[in-house]
Amino acid sequence: MKKFFVLMCVLAITSTVFAEGKVEEPEKEKPDNRSVIVDAWLVRVSADALYESGVKPFSEKDKENVSITNLLWCLSDPNNGKVIGTAKTTALMAEEGNNELSYRENIQEVIGLDGSGKPVMSGNYFLSENRVMIKTCSFILENKQVRIEYAFAANLAYKSEKNPRPDEVKINSNSITIVPVQKPVIVAQTQIGDDMFFLVLHAEIVD
Repeated sequence: MKKFFVLMCVLAITSTVFAEGKVEEPEKEKPDNRSVIVDAWLVRVSADALYESGVKPFSEKDKENVSITNLLWCLSDPNNGKVIGTAKTTALMAEEGNNELSYRENIQEVIGLDGSGKPVMSGNYFLSENRVMIKTCSFILENKQVRIEYAFAANLAYKSEKNPRPDEVKINSNSITIVPVQKPVIVAQTQIGDDMFFLVLHAEIVD
């Protein structure tokens, strides 16, 4: 009986040690296969029209700084604003998305306006090269936010009634920013004379 008791104790101790030494394997995390769609708009608006919409330079009040609402107000009138370049990327989270479009266009030169205000065209044409490029790498954060590493470049010619030849704009912007999901955000801006340019980003998560 004593030997039997000792044997049972040894078996019990061995079972306890084995149980304590056994480590449960953690469940493997499922890969995050969600994608992020990033839309970019390059917007040109008149500085005068922007001020008319309620924007005041150097203001400490948030409501008097440039907002998406102000841009939409200017874009409602083609004479006050226009989207001159767009780009979009779609890529898995933490993967790089690339999109580039370039084209060449022969544009007829405007030499002036006639008595009714219509443009008078010359017989000369000149070559215009246009390019829009965007690269993005996005990371989905908590609280419905997306961290975007982006590089945006544009070389565009756009027609204007002010000058006989189309105006040209070259813009390069690259940065890291955090934007709320499905809400357009101004991430860069600059001004040249009366023309103000804004880069707007919009992120959407796709399961």
